[in-house]
Amino acid sequence: MRFIRCGWLVFTVVCMGIVAPLGVGAHDIPSKIPKAARERKNPLEHQEAVIRNGEAVYDNLCLSCHGPNGKGDGPAAAALQHRPPDLIRMMRDQTDGELFWKITRGGGAMPSYEKTLTEGERWEVIHALRMLGERKGGR
Repeated sequence: MRFIRCGWLVFTVVCMGIVAPLGVGAHDIPSKIPKAARERKNPLEHQEAVIRNGEAVYDNLCLSCHGPNGKGDGPAAAALQHRPPDLIRMMRDQTDGELFWKITRGGGAMPSYEKTLTEGERWEVIHALRMLGERKGGR
């Protein structure tokens, strides 16, 4: 009987070691971002046309999970195991390079956009994200 209880404990620990990392979201992996990626600068100027293009991409691909104001309350968020982060709060401590890396690589429930979006579109989204907290009344 003691062997069975010990076996279940070992089984549980092993399963947690395998399953727990699967719930990690893109916002939870800053330590894995290479230094060169963190230091990468946005090559696009912060101007209205760039922001509008980024907003269009956000509305098309990001809004369903992250919501209209980046709060993680989009219509698809309820179906996710982990709620998407509040982007405005999260971005305060993130460089453009870190955001670009996360958008490119994805993580957890967030897909990689490396093949879906051009590099320019990913940089445009970052400009749009930076504006989420600055626009009057959100978007």
